Amino acid sequence: MRLWKKPMVIAAASAVLVSGALMTNTTFAAEAQKKLTAVYSDIVIKFNGSTVSTDSATEPFIVNGTTFVPVRLIGEATGSTVTWDQTTKTINIADDSSANQETVNSLTQQLAEAQIQLADKEAEIAELTSQLAAALEDDEADIDDLESDIQDDYEDYEDTEASISLSGDEDEIEVTIEVDEDGWDDLSTSKQTSYLQDIVDDILDVYEDAAVEGTVENDDSDTLASFETDSSGDVDMVDEDMDIGDLEDQLNDDWGDYQDVNWDIYVSGDEDEMTIEVYVAEEDWDELSTTNINNFQDNVMDDAEDAFPDADIEGIIYSVDDGSELDTF
Repeated sequence: MRLWKKPMVIAAASAVLVSGALMTNTTFAAEAQKKLTAVYSDIVIKFNGSTVSTDSATEPFIVNGTTFVPVRLIGEATGSTVTWDQTTKTINIADDSSANQETVNSLTQQLAEAQIQLADKEAEIAELTSQLAAALEDDEADIDDLESDIQDDYEDYEDTEASISLSGDEDEIEVTIEVDEDGWDDLSTSKQTSYLQDIVDDILDVYEDAAVEGTVENDDSDTLASFETDSSGDVDMVDEDMDIGDLEDQLNDDWGDYQDVNWDIYVSGDEDEMTIEVYVAEEDWDELSTTNINNFQDNVMDDAEDAFPDADIEGIIYSVDDGSELDTF
């Protein structure tokens, strides 16, 4: 161990007393100096078992049996901040935990404010959820009211004995119509389509932007026809049970006496490709206006396309007198 002495002048504000009394009277109004003999003996400082690093400028020393250590060395070792106020000749030692406490207090305040905001948002969400539920209930009530009105208007149409139900919302509405199958089959294709179109029109009067689709069923819930609306709100219907023979019967029922003229209509082919042959007296044909002829052809073709929307359909009109071809459509 090194043990020797060297004279030093030590300012009172630059060192702290470890044992014994501080060597400077802090009540002095002016600086005072005192010559002291310092003894350096390789003093080691440990804080919580760890050695505190020193150098020649910060090495502890002994004066008259009292050990002196620089205040800043001790402050930094213990995690404190040491500052010197030259004006007031004051050493300020601040525990860093106080700064951390300020951070804790700030974060705690921010957390409290965030929790208040969260509570406000949760209250707002609850209110909006309640409003949405009420709106959905109102919408459901509107559909129920519409269903009741449509049922009253269309349940007795042409002996169909229809029971009509609606479901969905303002964007998409599903229609289910249960009918007496015999009464439904007695309707021409045009009347079936017109019936469905009237129902759809009433729905679109209330829900003008809705897409409407539905089915017609018998008492055993077998589907007789299905339908949907296009972008214009017009009904496209598919008869689920119709075959070529059914279409031929339907066309003769619907258009066999159009404009008091006798038309004999025959359908051949299949669901992919079919031909509609129409026979008419040439004398009656010559008396028809171009408008009447076009309307007849359009009506026949529309019914055939409604029944078989994927089929390639050709129409030919022949003279019943000599079999000559009068027109095509």
